[in-house]
Amino acid sequence: MRAGSLKASGVKTRNGILHEFRAKPEFDVLILSPFVAGIGLTIVEANHVVHYGRWWNPAVESQATDRAYRIGQTKDVSVYLPILRDPSGRVAPSFDERLDVLMDRKQRLAEDFLRPLPPEDDMGDELPRDLTAEASQHI
Repeated sequence: MRAGSLKASGVKTRNGILHEFRAKPEFDVLILSPFVAGIGLTIVEANHVVHYGRWWNPAVESQATDRAYRIGQTKDVSVYLPILRDPSGRVAPSFDERLDVLMDRKQRLAEDFLRPLPPEDDMGDELPRDLTAEASQHI
């Protein structure tokens, strides 16, 4: 019983915070964890999303970003991913840089996995087309 009442009070608190954020006509900041932001929220009043703490799962990050990209959004939305980097290149890639590469690779893998294959005839023509193109480069 107590756990259920905590959930209800948490929803009331969250709704109150969102109402206050939406009611302010001037600039305001709302800081949410990607997990909190990813659960049933629509925040079309936001036009800047900053992922100040990256998560290992790019889907979690995308879902949190998508809270601002909903029906009713009238502003351009900017997404920021702060990454610590040594511009001189003397220091090895930072944890942030390595995590960004990993997240990008995971995102591309998911996109490639979900992309449908081309028709069978196109796939059958791919190898001869590539071989012909490569042969013409060596002439």
